Amino acid sequence: MRIYAYLIKDGNIELKNKLEPYFYEMRYSNRLWTPEGLFQIENNKIFRVRIKDVPVTKTMIGAFPVTIDASEFVQEQEESYQVPPQSQPEYLVQKVYRLSHIASLSHIEWVFVYDSSGEMLIDNYFYLPPSASAAGTGTGTSASAAGTAGTGTGTGTGTYTAEQKADILKFLNFI
Repeated sequence: MRIYAYLIKDGNIELKNKLEPYFYEMRYSNRLWTPEGLFQIENNKIFRVRIKDVPVTKTMIGAFPVTIDASEFVQEQEESYQVPPQSQPEYLVQKVYRLSHIASLSHIEWVFVYDSSGEMLIDNYFYLPPSASAAGTGTGTSASAAGTAGTGTGTGTGTYTAEQKADILKFLNFI
């Protein structure tokens, strides 16, 4: 599941400095957008990705308005050997931050998505990994927990646990 707060502007040096101790890892994504759907390239192999689209929920976490997207990107296990014509490549760099480098203690990830040069910020969101979610059953390249577990508060349906909410608020207080 992804939670968008829309508060970050590219080039916020003060925020980058505050997040530095929480840097976890860099991830690289290589995808193809085609008229026939989305494809993921991993280790020189091509896999079709199915999107399980779910309506977003708008709510509040603390004093911060957020949008919760429980949609899933599910990568098929079978390799694809043909790329449809008119494909558009997408190369992204993701900087991932966690409050703890010990996975079992980290309830969320704050993901900053950059263009292929790693310089221009394209997007950022809080990612609740399936293993950190009480309803986590998602799989795939950017899978998410689609269940409505936890004790989230606000005007929308709670889809996060109290621990996840606390971690999101700790990160948002850096802003």
